[in-house]
Amino acid sequence: MRPSTRTTAGSCSPAAQYGHGCPFPSAVPGEKDVTYAETDILLIPRGAAHPREAFEFMCFVQRQDEMEKLCKLTCKNSPLAKESDDWVYSHPNPYVDVFDRLSASPNAKPIDQTPIYAEALNEIDIAAQQTYLLKESPRDALAGAQQRIDARLARYNEQKAARERQAAR
Repeated sequence: MRPSTRTTAGSCSPAAQYGHGCPFPSAVPGEKDVTYAETDILLIPRGAAHPREAFEFMCFVQRQDEMEKLCKLTCKNSPLAKESDDWVYSHPNPYVDVFDRLSASPNAKPIDQTPIYAEALNEIDIAAQQTYLLKESPRDALAGAQQRIDARLARYNEQKAARERQAAR
């Protein structure tokens, strides 16, 4: 199973075609197909009322024909190692072949799961807006964002350490 390099969930609009899953230039010379990847996961929660039926559903969804149908409906790439012959040609997203290639790359990395990740993205968005509006140079806007992110990360790490000390008592 491969991760999803998805566009905006449930959308194949032109704006969504340039969403997540875009290749990034690498800082390492020669490294190709660098991207962030996400994963959609089916699971059966402990204590589920109908675990056998849930498992049967999971088996159903994992069939190639059903997985491809689901991926086409949500405009995502396939997590399967092999797609059907007409997969790329019948998919509504014209860039699905790029997303498939990126998700199979050893350079597809998971999105950071730190609790301040959303805050960091917000700071980067603000820096980009300040640059677009010509209120700050890119260097200054990013330097300010970096300072605020570093301060927030330091606060988070201090709070985490305090919680761990409290739990150890």
